[in-house]
Amino acid sequence: MKYLKKLSLIVLIYGMSLATLRAQAYLEPLIKIGASRMENQLWGELMLGLGTYAIYDALEASTFGFAGGFEWRPGEFSPKLSLGAAMGGALAPTASMNVNYYHKRQNLVFTPEIGLNLIKVLHITYGYQFNRAAENPDVPRDNSKNHRVSIFLTIPLPLLR
Repeated sequence: MKYLKKLSLIVLIYGMSLATLRAQAYLEPLIKIGASRMENQLWGELMLGLGTYAIYDALEASTFGFAGGFEWRPGEFSPKLSLGAAMGGALAPTASMNVNYYHKRQNLVFTPEIGLNLIKVLHITYGYQFNRAAENPDVPRDNSKNHRVSIFLTIPLPLLR
Protein backbone atom coordinates (compact mmCIF):
# COMPACT_ATOMS: atom_id res chain seq x y z
CA MET A 1 0.00 0.00 0.00
CA LYS A 2 2.80 2.47 0.73
CA TYR A 3 4.02 2.12 -2.87
CA LEU A 4 0.54 2.96 -4.16
CA LYS A 5 0.47 6.11 -1.99
CA LYS A 6 3.87 7.20 -3.27
CA LEU A 7 2.98 6.46 -6.89
CA SER A 8 -0.30 8.38 -6.72
CA LEU A 9 1.46 11.37 -5.14
CA ILE A 10 4.21 11.34 -7.79
CA VAL A 11 1.68 11.16 -10.64
CA LEU A 12 -0.38 13.99 -9.13
CA ILE A 13 2.64 16.28 -8.63
CA TYR A 14 4.03 15.44 -12.08
CA GLY A 15 0.71 16.17 -13.75
CA MET A 16 0.24 19.45 -11.92
CA SER A 17 3.77 20.63 -12.79
CA LEU A 18 3.34 19.75 -16.47
CA ALA A 19 -0.03 21.47 -16.66
CA THR A 20 1.25 24.70 -15.14
CA LEU A 21 4.21 24.86 -17.54
CA ARG A 22 2.05 24.81 -20.67
CA ALA A 23 1.85 28.16 -22.47
CA GLN A 24 -1.55 29.65 -23.26
CA ALA A 25 -3.37 27.50 -20.71
CA TYR A 26 -6.13 29.01 -18.60
CA LEU A 27 -8.78 27.95 -16.11
CA GLU A 28 -12.26 26.95 -17.25
CA PRO A 29 -15.28 25.87 -15.20
CA LEU A 30 -16.00 22.15 -15.18
CA ILE A 31 -18.57 19.70 -13.90
CA LYS A 32 -17.69 16.26 -12.55
CA ILE A 33 -20.38 13.57 -12.51
CA GLY A 34 -19.71 10.01 -11.46
CA ALA A 35 -20.27 6.91 -9.40
CA SER A 36 -18.06 4.99 -6.98
CA ARG A 37 -18.19 1.55 -5.49
CA MET A 38 -17.03 1.63 -1.87
CA GLU A 39 -18.07 -0.14 1.29
CA ASN A 40 -19.80 -2.61 -1.03
CA GLN A 41 -22.27 0.13 -1.95
CA LEU A 42 -22.80 2.47 -4.88
CA TRP A 43 -22.27 6.21 -4.27
CA GLY A 44 -23.16 9.06 -6.63
CA GLU A 45 -20.96 12.13 -7.12
CA LEU A 46 -21.62 15.68 -8.35
CA MET A 47 -18.98 18.42 -8.27
CA LEU A 48 -18.23 21.84 -9.79
CA GLY A 49 -14.74 23.25 -10.19
CA LEU A 50 -12.04 24.82 -12.32
CA GLY A 51 -9.52 23.10 -14.57
CA THR A 52 -6.76 24.08 -16.96
CA TYR A 53 -7.53 24.13 -20.65
CA ALA A 54 -4.82 24.58 -23.32
CA ILE A 55 -5.90 26.57 -26.36
CA TYR A 56 -3.55 25.00 -28.88
CA ASP A 57 -3.37 21.31 -27.98
CA ALA A 58 -6.26 20.47 -25.70
CA LEU A 59 -5.85 16.70 -26.14
CA GLU A 60 -2.07 16.50 -25.78
CA ALA A 61 -1.58 19.00 -22.94
CA SER A 62 -1.56 17.69 -19.38
CA THR A 63 -4.17 19.36 -17.20
CA PHE A 64 -5.08 19.80 -13.57
CA GLY A 65 -8.14 20.97 -11.73
CA PHE A 66 -9.91 21.28 -8.43
CA ALA A 67 -13.56 20.85 -7.55
CA GLY A 68 -15.98 20.87 -4.65
CA GLY A 69 -19.28 19.08 -4.32
CA PHE A 70 -20.71 16.01 -2.67
CA GLU A 71 -21.15 12.25 -2.77
CA TRP A 72 -24.28 10.47 -1.64
CA ARG A 73 -25.96 7.14 -1.14
CA PRO A 74 -29.30 6.37 0.50
CA GLY A 75 -29.08 7.55 4.10
CA GLU A 76 -25.72 9.32 3.83
CA PHE A 77 -24.38 12.55 2.29
CA SER A 78 -20.71 13.60 2.17
CA PRO A 79 -19.21 16.97 1.16
CA LYS A 80 -16.08 16.47 -0.95
CA LEU A 81 -13.06 18.42 -2.25
CA SER A 82 -10.90 17.06 -5.06
CA LEU A 83 -7.59 18.00 -6.68
CA GLY A 84 -6.76 16.08 -9.84
CA ALA A 85 -4.40 15.81 -12.80
CA ALA A 86 -4.70 14.17 -16.21
CA MET A 87 -1.75 13.46 -18.48
CA GLY A 88 -2.05 14.35 -22.16
CA GLY A 89 -3.07 11.84 -24.81
CA ALA A 90 -6.12 9.92 -25.90
CA LEU A 91 -5.65 7.24 -23.21
CA ALA A 92 -3.45 8.44 -20.37
CA PRO A 93 -2.85 8.25 -16.59
CA THR A 94 -4.98 10.29 -14.22
CA ALA A 95 -4.64 10.90 -10.49
CA SER A 96 -6.46 12.77 -7.76
CA MET A 97 -6.47 13.48 -4.05
CA ASN A 98 -9.90 13.65 -2.46
CA VAL A 99 -11.08 14.75 0.97
CA ASN A 100 -14.53 13.77 2.24
CA TYR A 101 -16.31 14.60 5.46
CA TYR A 102 -18.82 11.99 6.61
CA HIS A 103 -21.11 13.86 8.99
CA LYS A 104 -22.99 10.72 10.04
CA ARG A 105 -19.68 9.20 11.20
CA GLN A 106 -18.01 12.51 12.26
CA ASN A 107 -15.04 11.50 10.10
CA LEU A 108 -12.63 13.21 7.67
CA VAL A 109 -11.30 10.80 5.01
CA PHE A 110 -8.41 11.20 2.55
CA THR A 111 -8.47 9.20 -0.68
CA PRO A 112 -5.66 9.21 -3.26
CA GLU A 113 -6.81 7.75 -6.58
CA ILE A 114 -4.94 6.65 -9.70
CA GLY A 115 -6.28 5.36 -12.99
CA LEU A 116 -6.76 6.03 -16.69
CA ASN A 117 -8.61 8.71 -18.61
CA LEU A 118 -9.99 8.67 -22.11
CA ILE A 119 -9.51 12.06 -23.82
CA LYS A 120 -9.53 13.67 -20.34
CA VAL A 121 -13.31 13.27 -20.09
CA LEU A 122 -13.94 9.66 -19.00
CA HIS A 123 -11.92 8.53 -15.96
CA ILE A 124 -11.72 5.11 -14.30
CA THR A 125 -9.78 5.12 -11.03
CA TYR A 126 -8.86 3.02 -8.01
CA GLY A 127 -8.45 4.64 -4.60
CA TYR A 128 -7.84 3.72 -1.00
CA GLN A 129 -9.60 5.59 1.82
CA PHE A 130 -7.36 6.54 4.73
CA ASN A 131 -8.86 7.32 8.14
CA ARG A 132 -12.25 5.81 7.23
CA ALA A 133 -14.52 5.19 10.20
CA ALA A 134 -16.89 2.27 10.42
CA GLU A 135 -20.52 3.08 9.75
CA ASN A 136 -21.45 1.44 13.04
CA PRO A 137 -18.95 2.28 15.84
CA ASP A 138 -19.95 -0.88 17.74
CA VAL A 139 -18.64 -3.08 14.93
CA PRO A 140 -14.86 -3.41 14.38
CA ARG A 141 -13.65 -1.60 11.27
CA ASP A 142 -13.17 -3.80 8.20
CA ASN A 143 -10.21 -2.34 6.25
CA SER A 144 -11.14 -4.39 3.17
CA LYS A 145 -13.93 -1.85 2.65
CA ASN A 146 -11.42 1.01 2.28
CA HIS A 147 -10.96 0.24 -1.42
CA ARG A 148 -12.82 2.37 -3.93
CA VAL A 149 -13.37 2.09 -7.69
CA SER A 150 -14.74 5.15 -9.50
CA ILE A 151 -15.94 6.01 -12.96
CA PHE A 152 -16.69 9.63 -13.72
CA LEU A 153 -16.94 12.29 -16.40
CA THR A 154 -15.06 15.57 -16.13
CA ILE A 155 -16.70 17.95 -18.58
CA PRO A 156 -15.31 21.44 -19.24
CA LEU A 157 -18.40 23.66 -19.38
CA PRO A 158 -17.20 25.47 -22.57
CA LEU A 159 -17.68 22.12 -24.39
CA LEU A 160 -21.40 22.33 -23.57
CA ARG A 161 -21.83 25.70 -25.33
